Amino acid sequence: MKFKFFYIALVLVGCSESTRSLKQDFLVPFHGDKEFFFPTNIFQNADKTLNKNSRAEYYSNVLRRLKEEPLSDRFRDMEVIRLTVLKSFGNPSTIVIQRQGSKILLVEKETYPDKRVVSVDTTIGPIYECIEFDSIKHAYELVKRIHILKSDLTREIERLSIDPLTKRREMKLDSEKWNNLVGLLNENSFMGRPNEMEATGFDGTRFLLEIHSKGGYYAIDRRDHQRDEDLSKIFNYILSLTK
Repeated sequence: MKFKFFYIALVLVGCSESTRSLKQDFLVPFHGDKEFFFPTNIFQNADKTLNKNSRAEYYSNVLRRLKEEPLSDRFRDMEVIRLTVLKSFGNPSTIVIQRQGSKILLVEKETYPDKRVVSVDTTIGPIYECIEFDSIKHAYELVKRIHILKSDLTREIERLSIDPLTKRREMKLDSEKWNNLVGLLNENSFMGRPNEMEATGFDGTRFLLEIHSKGGYYAIDRRDHQRDEDLSKIFNYILSLTK
């Protein structure tokens, strides 16, 4: 009887699916500075609508607001895939999938947009909200202001300390979903693609996909209309994991 149970245990272990690892080709070495989200050679100003410094700063501010940490400074003893979605109209969001051994966790977060019009007073002007970081209080604040019609003047109406996250949800993933995602990344040579592509115009959803593995870090930045078929498969699969 003991032998029978031992045999069943061996069969169950043998049938369990092992997790795949990300390819290490083209990864950028960790730079060691926790203050910077991106290595200096990731953004080379291919997109003329945002220079490389302002783009890196903008993405970094959004990720801080999402309570995220840099993935490019040091190895964190896990593999991480992070997709950050920045919409022209809508809340910035991120989906983080991390694997440590056989444990796989997905964390989905959302934060306030930089600025949005909440109402319009036809006699005075539009009222808008924006999120700001108070370096003295070390806290985020939601600020409501009115833009005076026919002038460059604004007047502050309200200022409230807030949690910058409007949504946070986490769930466990099985190895099959992780392996499917890693397969898409590895088989479509994700790490060999350009970090960025030249684009025109200001509108359109931006997708920032980052990879963190033992061998280093990699990231690509694309506008919605720059997504080729293979990248669309990757982005859409990550988005489908939250449903």
